[in-house]
Parts: sequence; C-alpha cells; structure tokens
Amino acid sequence: MQDLPHHFFNHLLLAVQVVSNKHHKKSQYLPIVRNKEAQLWVKRWFSKWQNDSHLAEKLFLELTKWLDSSSVLYKDVYVARFSGGDRVGETALQICERLQISIWDGYFEWLRGLHVLHLKSNEFPLLQELMISKVALLTKSGFATYDLFQKGHSFEQIVKIRQLKKSTIEDHFVEIQATFQELAVPFRPNEEVLLKLKEKSFLSLKEMKEFMPDLSYFELRLAAVSGVEL
Repeated sequence: MQDLPHHFFNHLLLAVQVVSNKHHKKSQYLPIVRNKEAQLWVKRWFSKWQNDSHLAEKLFLELTKWLDSSSVLYKDVYVARFSGGDRVGETALQICERLQISIWDGYFEWLRGLHVLHLKSNEFPLLQELMISKVALLTKSGFATYDLFQKGHSFEQIVKIRQLKKSTIEDHFVEIQATFQELAVPFRPNEEVLLKLKEKSFLSLKEMKEFMPDLSYFELRLAAVSGVEL
C-alpha cells in the first residue's frame, strides 16, 4: 500500500525530532508534523524508549544502515527533512532544487527507498516500530468484519453477527481485499478467472461484466482490487 511509507515517514520525522531534542536537552519546540494521530503514535513509541540512554545511538545506527544501502540514491531526500536541536528540516522542493533533480524524480527516489525499507523491516527493529500495519488502514467497521473473518466466520455468518446489509459487508471485503492482496476473501474469483481478466484492459466494471457475465458485480469488484486493470 502506497499509504504505508507516507505514514511511516511522518512518524520518522517526529521520532528524529523528539530523540534529537532530548539529546540536546531541548524541551520546548513545535512538532515538525502537525497531524495529531502521528503525534500520538510517536508519543506512545517514545514512552517505551525514553529511559533507554542509548536510544539516539540505536536510531542513528539503523538510519545509517538503511541510508548507506544501495537502495538509497539520494540520502538528502530523507536526511535534509529531519529537524532537531537547532536544525530545521528543508522541504522536499528545497531539497530537489539543491540536488538539481525534478520534484518527481526526488519523490520517486524517496518512495522507492521507503518501500525497500518496509520490505526489509525485520532488519530494523527500532524503525519497524514506527511503521503502521496494514490493519490500521482499514476503517473501523471494515476492521470488525476482518476480525470476524480471521476468526473463521463465513460471509453469511458475518452478515448475521454484524446485523448489517449484505452490500455493506461486501464493501468491507472489497476494502479488505484491496488492503491484503495476498488474502483470498469470500467470493474472490479463482486464479484462472483472474488471469483471464488480467489479459484484457477494461475501462469500467460494466465492460468486465460484459466480458464475464456470470460474475456478480461483487466478484468483479474483488477482481478489480486484486490487480485487474480498469
């Protein structure tokens, strides 16, 4: 999910600022990220680590290991954004202008490095704790359906338990399938059908329905979020 690196980077900017200011014994400052959810996330993270006298060193070592890897072409698209102590981070635009690269090149390099970090997250235990889980991206109601499904309940049982319209539970499973591509949710078309659909290019669900009239719109929506191009 593309949202995961964005959430993580907001957490990272705040974590670096908090740890750096603690190291510099600076207690009064404005958070570099104004998002309240991100602030609460990092506050919980920091409360776990604040008594660790080696926190700054541990964070520095993990950042160095990541930023020195071959997956990172421009370290400054990350490092120059950091704030802490007397340092105020630059904007993405300022960094790209200084590096003499386009804002889009800078953005895609930034995104690529973060995706690689997420793929190797087990190698970075401290940074991993700042990464948001896919489950957290589900809506509250979608998560309730996901939780019941993970506990072994069928589609029909979930409709009964939750006392919601069938179409609402269908919406939840489309949301769940889009979030967890590897998960086979109820009514998801089989791999053979998905392959046939992926061979074509569709502009709408209506076109998909004309191509495979035996599939319901719910099944087609699940196919669409399973990688079939619309």
